[in-house]
Amino acid sequence: RRERASFRLSGGHGGGLPEQQLLSTNDDGGLQGGYARTHRGRGVVGTSVSYSYPFMISRRGMAQATVFGEGAFAWTYGRPRQKTGAGLSVWYRFWRFPIPLGVSYTYSGDDLNGQVSAALGGSF
Repeated sequence: RRERASFRLSGGHGGGLPEQQLLSTNDDGGLQGGYARTHRGRGVVGTSVSYSYPFMISRRGMAQATVFGEGAFAWTYGRPRQKTGAGLSVWYRFWRFPIPLGVSYTYSGDDLNGQVSAALGGSF
């Protein structure tokens, strides 16, 4: 029910992983945006900065908007690949049914394209 600023740092290292189980910038790098292309590697590190603001609170629920900027590196055999992006999420959560309904827009800095996604539940 309040504004929130957050900074998140995450990472992982999987030295002996087979090719089909390499770490991903989205899942293991902790990126919250939706991207058309992600990078994979034996090591990954990611960071995300976000600000959330509840712009409508009623007896039925709350609507909130979140802006974020993020980036991650994945590397294999010393070759780093970078994923950067920024986005906006708007979601609504009913008090009696606390699963959020939302829409998110993410712009990928390295691919120079945007992606819109909608979700029932999940993470925003």
